[in-house]
Amino acid sequence: MATPRADSYTVASGAGIYAGRFAGPAWLTTLSIGSWGQIPGTSGPGAGLNTNAYSDMTIRLSDATLVVVAAGGHSNGSSNAAASLKLSDDAPAWATLRASSWNGVEANVTHYADGSPASRHTYHHTHYIASLDAVLLAGCRFGWGGGTPTGPGMDLFSLSSRQYLPRNTWRDITLAGDYGVAQDGAGNIWTQTGYCFNVTSLTWSKPGSGSLLRYPAAYDSVRNRIFALQWADGEGFGSGISAVDFDPTTGNSRSITFNASAALTQFQTDAPQYAGMAYCPMDGKFYFLHPGRMNTFYVVTPNAGAVWDMATYTPGGAVPTSSGTLCKRLLWVPSLNGFVLQGSQANDLNFLKRA
Repeated sequence: MATPRADSYTVASGAGIYAGRFAGPAWLTTLSIGSWGQIPGTSGPGAGLNTNAYSDMTIRLSDATLVVVAAGGHSNGSSNAAASLKLSDDAPAWATLRASSWNGVEANVTHYADGSPASRHTYHHTHYIASLDAVLLAGCRFGWGGGTPTGPGMDLFSLSSRQYLPRNTWRDITLAGDYGVAQDGAGNIWTQTGYCFNVTSLTWSKPGSGSLLRYPAAYDSVRNRIFALQWADGEGFGSGISAVDFDPTTGNSRSITFNASAALTQFQTDAPQYAGMAYCPMDGKFYFLHPGRMNTFYVVTPNAGAVWDMATYTPGGAVPTSSGTLCKRLLWVPSLNGFVLQGSQANDLNFLKRA
């Protein structure tokens, strides 16, 4: 864990005042504000997991712990292991919470023989559930085996027991083809078509007429809104910008367009796919990053109306490495005032310190 560090002050009398202060983990103190830096020893997550395969990670905010569950799938990995890394440690490292239970034979299924979820591309579908201290896999898309097994399972991994909870602990997703792509301030799960799973009542509903997009999406804690932004279908098929401002109180949404800018023109030229996006409460803006241009954020500023602004922001430091996909491996870490990024699991995690 991080350790207090001495600090001293001199008052007018010339006397010194000495106190301990929490300066953050040791690795953080070496980074400069506004520049990418790496966290040594954090490549991984290991245990056969493959986050480079269109997969994501989630975070337990209370202690800044990253968690990866069942990442891989399709032809890219069979492991349904779970691993975690505590960013608040002075020297964080990935630890295996549960080994894979794949039996070496099963393929093209959504669940393995022991009832646990199969490895899959997790995209943006992994979410931390504070009420259970568990991680949710909100749907299965392209499970292990080379085929395209999909399913509506809401599978939970307990961080305390380090085991998957029994199948059907939570009800399956209501609409076929839906996945949990966003989480609101109450921890509820929203699908791309606007269905909501209430984590208190454990029920599904379609409260409004609105919808989100495939991905990425991020929750705005100041306005209590979810914003989604993608090019075409988010995965390189089609063309055109789609942007949605979604109200989780009503379940309604509105389409967003952007004022003309050099950033908007560049975004259209990039035609980003498999992108990530996180909300920064320090400035109330959304930071969109895609694997084809890892040195530049597209920064979206919400306006009162339905026409918003887009700008670019290029941090200092070495440009993070890209695996070719990003998905939800860009996360805001409130306790550390910065963004954590896994561009490629072959390299150490990157961190962008904002304050």
